[in-house]
Amino acid sequence: MISPARAPFHWTEALNGREWATVVWAAVALVVMLARGDTRPSVVSVFRVALHRAILTPVLLLLVYVAAVVFVATRVSLWNERLIGATLAWIAASALVGFFKINEVPDERHPLRAAFRRALAITVLVDAYVNFAVFPFAIELVAIPFLFVLGGVMVVAEMKDEFEIIRGPLKGFAGILGLGVFAHATVAVIGDLSHDPAQLGKSLVLPLWLNLAFIPFRYVVATFAVYQTTFLFLSFAPNATKGSLRRAKRALLLSVGFRPYVLGEFQAPWPYRLNAAPTLADARRVASELRAARESVLSEQIQTAAGAGELVALDPGDLARQPAQK
Repeated sequence: MISPARAPFHWTEALNGREWATVVWAAVALVVMLARGDTRPSVVSVFRVALHRAILTPVLLLLVYVAAVVFVATRVSLWNERLIGATLAWIAASALVGFFKINEVPDERHPLRAAFRRALAITVLVDAYVNFAVFPFAIELVAIPFLFVLGGVMVVAEMKDEFEIIRGPLKGFAGILGLGVFAHATVAVIGDLSHDPAQLGKSLVLPLWLNLAFIPFRYVVATFAVYQTTFLFLSFAPNATKGSLRRAKRALLLSVGFRPYVLGEFQAPWPYRLNAAPTLADARRVASELRAARESVLSEQIQTAAGAGELVALDPGDLARQPAQK
């Protein structure tokens, strides 16, 4: 249950019981893996990779951006210190995951539209609502490994036919647990409505405005990344020179702009053709042909999927990831 806003804030309230239990179990798992000789090298390797400049720099930029967004939200009374735990959970579960999937942005014809649909999906509100069902720390400390084991057993039961007999009972048990959590969340929300409805509202809308604020950052970073990859492929062309590369890059920036899907399948013959263009006008003409060709491929994939009865939902991201029809 959310504490009244007028109550003095203590640093231990930054995380709720579930979040503190998660921190404890994560620390235990880390200590165990570091203590074991067979897993220690892998853990050390993961830390080395995570601390590499190519990964650390964009992650730090992400954290700075989130801090700036939170600062603005604080000024307009959308955020306070009691939302620290929920914000950190969003960074770990949504922001970092979405950040490291920016390579999927060029696969979407309308990435901003798709991102807005995901950010405002009803599941976001349901997830925020269920997160009100936080039990005391001791219960959460036991529940987390129990649910982890239960999830693993359900996955194994789905994969192996010999466990088919227990699939139904497991799903039924999980469904009962879900209903219990939802009921507990409802009780918590009713209690919070009488104590501090303003804080309750802030907690519910937190993932919504964080998701919306994250969209432009992710889109800009994804566009920058796809241009970096494209410029690299341009330099691999056998006819590439300093002059042709400079001309080709300018042509792409001017003709493609913030349309990363155009460069999602940047391969032969486009690097050669762009470098072969003698003038900027010619290079821009090639870039326009590249854009038209890419859009034609996406349109053909939509028509092919629709004609075959495979188009269940018009998701340009899924369609763009299909191989081009030859």
